[in-house]
Amino acid sequence: MADYDIHFYCEECKQTHPLGVKIPIKDGPRIKRSVGAFYAVKQPPQKITDLVDSRVLCPKTGKMFTQKDIYQIFLVPIK
Repeated sequence: MADYDIHFYCEECKQTHPLGVKIPIKDGPRIKRSVGAFYAVKQPPQKITDLVDSRVLCPKTGKMFTQKDIYQIFLVPIK
């Protein structure tokens, strides 16, 4: 089982930011992949689905935003 950082694409500044959450995933992707792409044919774990609609802070603009698109939430392997 490997650990993954969760990153969100920010509509405010058009960049991807780490959420500061690490999630262990069995047989996860070897490279950065969107949640939508990686779980296209299977149900994501509850820990990941709980992150959809979470309000997060853009570190560049200081504004809060919500990312509802699972193709804009990423699993990033921790090496």
